[in-house]
Amino acid sequence: MIPRSLDAFKSDGHIVIVGASLAGLRGAEALRDEGFGGRLTIIGDEPHEPYDRPPLSKQVLEGWVKADHTKLPHMREVDAHWCLGMAATGLDRTKKLVRLSDGTEVPFDRLLITTGVRARPWPNPAEAGLKGVFTVRTCDDAARLQAALVARPRRVLIIGAGYIGSEMASVCRGLSLDVTVAERAAAPLAGALGNVIGAIAAEMQRDAGVDLRTGVSVSALEGDSRGHAGCRAFDVHGVVTDDIFVAGDVARPPHVLFGYQFLSMEHWDNAVLGAAVAAHNMVSEELDRRAHLLVPTNWSGQFGVNIKSVGVPSFGDEIVFTQGSVKERRFVAAYGRNGRTVGAVTFNQGKWLQRYEALIMQSAPFPPPVGFDVPSDARPVPADFPARGIATAAPDVVLTGHDPTERQAELVPRSR
Repeated sequence: MIPRSLDAFKSDGHIVIVGASLAGLRGAEALRDEGFGGRLTIIGDEPHEPYDRPPLSKQVLEGWVKADHTKLPHMREVDAHWCLGMAATGLDRTKKLVRLSDGTEVPFDRLLITTGVRARPWPNPAEAGLKGVFTVRTCDDAARLQAALVARPRRVLIIGAGYIGSEMASVCRGLSLDVTVAERAAAPLAGALGNVIGAIAAEMQRDAGVDLRTGVSVSALEGDSRGHAGCRAFDVHGVVTDDIFVAGDVARPPHVLFGYQFLSMEHWDNAVLGAAVAAHNMVSEELDRRAHLLVPTNWSGQFGVNIKSVGVPSFGDEIVFTQGSVKERRFVAAYGRNGRTVGAVTFNQGKWLQRYEALIMQSAPFPPPVGFDVPSDARPVPADFPARGIATAAPDVVLTGHDPTERQAELVPRSR
């Protein structure tokens, strides 16, 4: 607990935000809107002020927008001390300090973590360092890749056919570049939307000239002679902290609508609305705090199709096409679990998304009621999601100590 009145904290307290991101910026603005007049420090490991990430895999790679022209607008003055180009490397909860990469320490009264996530690195550092190997997470990443695409490589290899990989394949074909996509699941987007929708996405890619290879994993990258190649945080014990909050992509909260599963919601709305809730709760008494109960939404543009989803399709085990035409790639499909509607996806039918969001919020029955333009085969079938894999970069948690009163949880890096 804060050892002084809430009014005094709002007047002269110190809040540190680690992560100069969309959630970090909107959280800072929300704190000022909530009446916080104390010191505000924003720490970011990149030298840039917060910028928009969705265009990095779309308009930036297509050359429509420069990577350094994606800076987010400020909705209001936040009067913060910006500490950019300096990574936060440690946290001392006892002394309430954030340690930076240059050895300095930043004290705080309350902390908001909005660091986002990192692109999964290629496991072999030597292979990852080959020329022509890219990841896309930052604006600098996108600028380097865009320059490489302008140079017109003979072929682009994309490892993974999730949303980002599929969008990049679409960009490459739009630039008339030959592209191969390697996906270890049976189809693109299978992890997010299941193999029923994945089969449609695979057809889209192949129709566009993508050399799509599914059910395969890339085991190694070989270089040639020039070096080229194709809201409050839980601690490690599960205890809710009082002065540390989390928002944005890095947050993984349990959701009441989806079996209290811990969900990663790496979407724009989650960053903005989660930051607002976190900011409110940081400067409020416990009984005045709000819950973050967002129904996730996602969108993607690829191969001329606007794909939007709502809810958590991967929580479902059945799918039914409720409207439109699969052949024309213009349809709505709903996902169900235990007789309840839990998600929906639209292809070039985004106007129906709000209707399905309302059904999900009401825990409406599955299959949901249908309107007009009903497909002839509107019957539920298995959604066919792939088996969940093991996150290769995730550490293991072990318990130490023999006496239950001394038992501690410890993170141990997973050996390869």
